[in-house]
Amino acid sequence: MLVRFWVRLMLAITAGVIMVIGSAMIGGRSIPLGEQFTYTAPFPPLDQFSREGAVYTADAVRGVAAPVIHENVNVAWSPDGQRMAYLTYDDPFANINPSSTRPPFIDAANALGTLWVVEADTLTTKAVAEDRRIRRVELPSVVWSPDGQKIGFRTYGDDGLPQTGIADLTTGQTTYIAMSGSRISRTMWLPDSSGFLYLALDSDRYGDLRVQPLNQRCNDKGDCPNTSVIFTPFNLQVNSLVYWSPDGQQLIFSGTLDGLQSDVFLTRWRCLTGPGCLNGFTNLTTSTYGDEDGPVWSPDGMKIAYIADNIHVDLYDAQTGQITRLGTMRDPSTVRIMRLNWSSSGGYLVVTTVETTYTGAGDFHVYLLDAATGVFTRMTGIGGSYFFPTWRPTGLE
Repeated sequence: MLVRFWVRLMLAITAGVIMVIGSAMIGGRSIPLGEQFTYTAPFPPLDQFSREGAVYTADAVRGVAAPVIHENVNVAWSPDGQRMAYLTYDDPFANINPSSTRPPFIDAANALGTLWVVEADTLTTKAVAEDRRIRRVELPSVVWSPDGQKIGFRTYGDDGLPQTGIADLTTGQTTYIAMSGSRISRTMWLPDSSGFLYLALDSDRYGDLRVQPLNQRCNDKGDCPNTSVIFTPFNLQVNSLVYWSPDGQQLIFSGTLDGLQSDVFLTRWRCLTGPGCLNGFTNLTTSTYGDEDGPVWSPDGMKIAYIADNIHVDLYDAQTGQITRLGTMRDPSTVRIMRLNWSSSGGYLVVTTVETTYTGAGDFHVYLLDAATGVFTRMTGIGGSYFFPTWRPTGLE
């Protein structure tokens, strides 16, 4: 226990020093007050079965990073920026044998999952759902409804098929909706909180968009049938996260049309829910060469940033259709951009990268990209893996 305490203390101090050096000034100027984000940093494993880590809050104004949740989890911010939610799993191991060289496997049937909500300013933590039906998935996904009254999360049923759990923070009840598709990659609420839009994957990790409404009859155990509707054309495969425009009227994602290169696509919500659109999906980057991936909206809805050929960040102007290059990673031979996330002010993007080390392994890091100057600044230390950077929606105003 003493060794574990010192490991945590040194990691916290190291992260703080790194942030003081790297983030007090970005591109020669201070980041505006309220630019605050979280990321997850797993601790060095103390043994081969350890899953320890922490969620850090990075405050670029004061130049510090501090652990706020001592769990190796992916957190989701509430729409008002006042709460965080995450999942944990009490996984009993079915074959614990000190003399065995094989790792114990998780006895999923007897595992207990918990959905937690944390008050951002006081760090007060409360369990809002605890159930053996909250089961570990490949990449946990927790999503707040736009009205902040419900939390959706991915799990799976007794039949092994995907489900979405819905914790109602007003009633305290949790229900479970069956989802079509063998694997679910991205679950997001509809703008009016009436259901979910999600990505159903096939064996090649490509998939199609489906909509699952909430207005259906559920049994006394809280289980609801699947009534999803598929919207993506058969020849268009979605291969990225999907994002709503700030006004909730449009969607962007990257996809592969007829098996060709990856491009950025846009569709209007009315094209999915009613007649009137002859061509519901528009290719925004058809005039460019190479692969484009991971598009995200600017907060004002005027620009779309996306990853070009793994190393560039390009901007698409939603009014003119003009494409410009914002920035390129410093060492494209060893660094690959994985994901973008735009700050609430629009001044910065937080960038997740994977960097090849001298051993050939990949380290994940977090950068800030100045949306005005195109300057990248690394926010995390040497070595290690840093995941799930997410901006606090309303900051510290």
